Amino acid sequence: MCSFYLTSFIFRLFLIRYLSMKELDYKKTLIKLLGSSELDFVRALKQALPELELYVVGGVVRDAILGRPCKDIDFVARNVPIEALQEALRNLGVVNLVGKHFGVLKFTPTDSKEGTLPFDIALPRTEHCGGTGGYRDVAVQSDHTMPLIEDLSRRDFTVNTMAWDVFAENLIDEFDGMTDIKEKTIRAIGEPKDRFQDDYSRMLRALRFSVQLQFELSKNTLVAIKKMLPHINDEGNGIRVVPQETIAKEIMKSLVADPVATLDLFDSVGAWEYLMPELLLMKNCPQHPEFHSEGDVWVHTRLALQKLASKECEEFVDARLPEYLKKLARPLSPDNVVAVLLHDIAKPDTLQTPETHGVDRIRTHEHESVGAEKARAICERLKLSSPQDVGIDVDRVVYLIRNHLIAAHGAIAMMKPTTIEKYFFKDPALGADLLLMIFSDGSATITTGGIPALGVLHEMIDRINALLTQFRQKTLAMKLPKPIIDGNEIMIALNLPPSKQIGSLIHAAREAQLEGKITTKEEAIDYLKSLSET
Repeated sequence: MCSFYLTSFIFRLFLIRYLSMKELDYKKTLIKLLGSSELDFVRALKQALPELELYVVGGVVRDAILGRPCKDIDFVARNVPIEALQEALRNLGVVNLVGKHFGVLKFTPTDSKEGTLPFDIALPRTEHCGGTGGYRDVAVQSDHTMPLIEDLSRRDFTVNTMAWDVFAENLIDEFDGMTDIKEKTIRAIGEPKDRFQDDYSRMLRALRFSVQLQFELSKNTLVAIKKMLPHINDEGNGIRVVPQETIAKEIMKSLVADPVATLDLFDSVGAWEYLMPELLLMKNCPQHPEFHSEGDVWVHTRLALQKLASKECEEFVDARLPEYLKKLARPLSPDNVVAVLLHDIAKPDTLQTPETHGVDRIRTHEHESVGAEKARAICERLKLSSPQDVGIDVDRVVYLIRNHLIAAHGAIAMMKPTTIEKYFFKDPALGADLLLMIFSDGSATITTGGIPALGVLHEMIDRINALLTQFRQKTLAMKLPKPIIDGNEIMIALNLPPSKQIGSLIHAAREAQLEGKITTKEEAIDYLKSLSET
């Protein structure tokens, strides 16, 4: 018994010591951050306005405690009227007022680096919501005498309510955000239903924070989200209460942070039903067990996302991708994540079974081309290209889906060199993405023997490397040589007028060049003349 109490006591001492060290770490982080040259204006501002109280608020405090990168520093300034604050800042850089009632100043210090985003410096504010769930339906009132606690109380989750007193160098945590950080919990402030009623987009923010921080949702917060999610598509006077761009930002930030966790969490709370119902049709959509022993289309897609985000994928890039593609490979880019998520979206639409359609086995003919257009419609409807930094290129996503079976359509060894060039050399970054798509899809396609269908991927890479090897002596840049002859030269040499025939001859010359049949312009002309004579 004595041993038990001693062990328990030692553990408590260790825990207290560990938490004290973590607290010391975040304090050091914030002090160092605020001591950087970019924030010299803070000390100058205090000299100009001795009565000023200044606080760092929101995500930067949370991230400092968690040891995450700190960015987007937001300040709350008390005890100084907006006019005096604006005048003092004007002497230190460029300042713009965002509405007098909002009490927010956008400030860029003098000598800031090019491209530096302005700091938000706001007076304490209260919000009075109209109850429609739209962030626009909010009356904001600022007051420099307002207690900081009132400003913090209007925020969304406890982990985002902490503030750092810049001059006193201490943490203000009136809503136990630190406790929820230690317990890895996302908890709405006050009554979750009321918090989400103020702004329905907060439900998606809760899901996104849960994914990004790997925190659990508190029970009350989770219950409220499940109950109120049907309102995410509400409209008022024909206008969406929550703009599609806001929804897109939360979906994309979450997907890029962890695609599998996002798929699972959004599914568990019923979010996909209101955001992307097409995904749910993949559930229970059967696949031929000989090629897909892993399960239905939903299970296959989830596994493909898991493989994309895996150590396996990193090792594949390092070990197998040619050097000219390796540096371009970004597995968790927004384009790649969305392309893998939607690569089989049309399998339910194109499904044919022996029982219903009389085919020899389960088939989904042309699901890649049908799926490409279906994915385009989904991405455009949800405006997934709109978020800054995490928005997708819809055309690239559509391209990857349309061509994700390029390695499965025929014998790789029989592919023409110009076909290999078209897919993997014309746009190397797109070529790298396509190989990542094939890797993810193939890794998640498990045959009855438990072996992933990656053979064709390795054959394709061998063909790419073979082309590179053929010309490596002449090109140190690890890329294919330029075409030997162009259209104008062909027309002059063969005395031909502009026509579709010239395009065919250009292609024939390139094919012969990549196959090693011709190595000079003279050989190219002789080769094309021989084609014209036959």
